[in-house]
Amino acid sequence: QGEGPMELVIACSGHRKASVTAAVKNLSNLGIRTSLVFCEEGCSLVGAEAKALGAATGDFVGFISAGDRLAPRALDTVRLALGACADAVAIYSDEAWLDSAGVRSMPRFKTAWDPDAQLGFDLLGRLCLMRRSVVLESGGLRESFGSAAHYDLHCRVTCGRAAHHVRHVPAVLYHRKAPTTMGRVQLARAVEVYAAQARLASRETVAHLLGESVEVAAAPLAAFINRVKWPLPQPAPLVSILVPTRDRAAMLRNCVRGVLQETDYPSIELLILDNDSVEQETQEFFDELSEDDRVRVIPMPGPFNYSRINNQGAMAAHGEVIVLMNNDVEILDAVWLHDMVALALRPEIGCVGAKLLYEDGRIQHVGIVLQEGPLAMHAFRLHAQTDLGHEGQLAALRSYVAVTAACLAMRRDVFLEVNGFDEEKLQIAYNDVDLCLRVGDAGYRNVCTPFAPLIHLENASRGPNESPVKALQDKNELDCLVQRWPDVFRCDPFRNPHLLFDWKSGMKMTDRPVPATDLADASP
Repeated sequence: QGEGPMELVIACSGHRKASVTAAVKNLSNLGIRTSLVFCEEGCSLVGAEAKALGAATGDFVGFISAGDRLAPRALDTVRLALGACADAVAIYSDEAWLDSAGVRSMPRFKTAWDPDAQLGFDLLGRLCLMRRSVVLESGGLRESFGSAAHYDLHCRVTCGRAAHHVRHVPAVLYHRKAPTTMGRVQLARAVEVYAAQARLASRETVAHLLGESVEVAAAPLAAFINRVKWPLPQPAPLVSILVPTRDRAAMLRNCVRGVLQETDYPSIELLILDNDSVEQETQEFFDELSEDDRVRVIPMPGPFNYSRINNQGAMAAHGEVIVLMNNDVEILDAVWLHDMVALALRPEIGCVGAKLLYEDGRIQHVGIVLQEGPLAMHAFRLHAQTDLGHEGQLAALRSYVAVTAACLAMRRDVFLEVNGFDEEKLQIAYNDVDLCLRVGDAGYRNVCTPFAPLIHLENASRGPNESPVKALQDKNELDCLVQRWPDVFRCDPFRNPHLLFDWKSGMKMTDRPVPATDLADASP
């Protein structure tokens, strides 16, 4: 593993003292600083690791299980990352499993630090090096959490930490020995016990952050992933739902019915932003809506400019939270708005996206990733509604650089803080990506929740960009976005560089090596 100070602390049971002592002597002869702690019979694995932690003296500590392997130069790579992040509290890497023949499989290609992903499942995993002083201050390993003790420790060490304190090295530096084969019932029980302990740790961490109790349950698609249900204040704040439209009365009627009659939220105002509708059916529908005091129809005359229409709609809104919604969205779950508003009210959160589905149930949107190309891709597009996605990203709340404005919730004051949409250069397309990136630059984090599923009849209103005029405008606006945000297209922190997203086939892995400079830098 190269040169430089390194300490190896080995914990083992007393009956193996002779063989382990001989191994330690051989390591010492190789110049590796090694110490040995012995555990009484019956000591648990976590208890042994806690003893080793007590004997450690290094600035950073990490845990390696017997049978696992570090990749060549793993520690040197981590040292480079630490050199670039002097104030880091934790550094973690990608990892994979090793079968009995030593063949690598099931890689975990992770994203940059994402506090919500950590609460859902152990994002840090292994290899994870933590500042020893912070580990000790947080209480070290707790045996009461059993198999989830590392998850519990990772949550406490990173609790409330900023992105620059927790760094990701996008390389597979740790290889875990695949567990011995066990029966299906035994495996299910082991997962069940782990998940229960992880939920306790997650609830404890979130309660510490909020100063109040919160609900943590199993995610609907995967029992081993936690779903944190963030509370709504009482009374619930007014939400302004902004729906731009031009005729298409039948489609608009479906959307409005879902918002007004099929949404279980106590305080809503619906702003229909009418861009020169002329059809009689539309005018008759507007007359119907005038009888509902929750609805305002606001004229937005002139050539269609999505950014300008929504900017003016936000200025007219009375709600603390605004929801940008296309008129081709249909409601599937009555409580969809609860989750989105509760997330949008968290002070560190900027934009909140929903899980959007095509009519056939396949995924249309669960977050946007940026890639060189340049491409602004919908992550996991065309996957089945019940797919878990890589790293369980489709089953848990996750952070993204951007989410689509087809259904987007955010605090109105954040929208105004960043001056809303760019109505000059991004009138039709990519304005939502630009908005989200500016919100991120302002210090907020954007998330997408899988617990707010809706149907999105993509392009039903405006149609696909098939005409030369539409295609040219789309290209010009993409060029504007890329010129404004070249670094994010080159390195989206919430897309692992080993994963590529394709518009037609969803996600795929790539064998393209990550440059050493990127490894040393560590994604923020």
